[in-house]
Amino acid sequence: MKKLILYTTSILLLFFVFNYLTTVKIKNKSVLNYHRYEELVFSINEKNYQNIINEFEVDHPVFSEFFSNKILNQKDIYCKSYKHEILSFVNHTDMREAYDSVSVFFQDLNQIKNEIDLAFTNIYKYFPDYSLPEVYTFFGGFKYGVIFYDNVLGIGLENFLGKNSKFYSLLAEPKYLRDYKNPDYISSNVVEVWCNNYFLKNYQSDFLSKLIYSGKVMFFVKDILPKNKDNNNLRFSKKQMDWLLDNESKIWSFIIENKLLYSQRERDYRSFFYYSPFVKGMPKEAPARLGYFIGYKIIDSYMKNNRVSIRELMLENDYSKILNKSKYKPKK
Repeated sequence: MKKLILYTTSILLLFFVFNYLTTVKIKNKSVLNYHRYEELVFSINEKNYQNIINEFEVDHPVFSEFFSNKILNQKDIYCKSYKHEILSFVNHTDMREAYDSVSVFFQDLNQIKNEIDLAFTNIYKYFPDYSLPEVYTFFGGFKYGVIFYDNVLGIGLENFLGKNSKFYSLLAEPKYLRDYKNPDYISSNVVEVWCNNYFLKNYQSDFLSKLIYSGKVMFFVKDILPKNKDNNNLRFSKKQMDWLLDNESKIWSFIIENKLLYSQRERDYRSFFYYSPFVKGMPKEAPARLGYFIGYKIIDSYMKNNRVSIRELMLENDYSKILNKSKYKPKK
């Protein structure tokens, strides 16, 4: 009996040691590199121009290419007009004021870094064969929220200043879009953009594909960001989330009765998945993107009713199979 106890104890000890070492390895590999590109860009002037350009070239070649092409509309940092464009950008009164607000609002990025680090620590557990990205924050003149470019994640901080920021009013952003400018939504956005780069393949542009794929991503987000509130992970306000939970069965009935499930007419269901002031055919209280919520609930049911790993879920592209095996039936 003593031998059995000793043997069992030894096995458990080895398990915990192995688990500890694996966790340490994962954590070490999940420490991402962060770069505050906006600070570098807005430090540029006539005197230090060449030094900054050299830094772009040596230390940040990939992201500098993105910034040149997509923000400044320049071929690269070496073209003749680049100097004029970047100096005009950083010296523009409105851009400078907005950048100053970003600097104050996001003076401390520790919480965001912690959330993203946690996300990629957990991602690495499921996908150790995938490269971890470099992370850049930037100011891009309100053009982009979160981007993925050649294994670089970029976060346009000016797009997450909170719905009451005066800049969104000055830009005449509609109210329904301002609601998504919440800094609490950054980490969820980051994970979704990362997922789209790796898993948005063999994708059909029909309602069911969009529903199941969106649900997979939201389930994945919740799994790797367990400390975040559910409504923040799905990017709904608490009031919107409460409405969705209370009306889940009615939403599903609407989808079935209106034969949307297998529809390929995107104009009939765009507001179910994209930012919009309303959802076509639904009550005014219904938040846009509610397809993400229903998709998430289907995947939640699928994972409860099937022995499937997170990795297997994310690599599964048979959306009809997922729906059928989910046994999804919301309570009335």
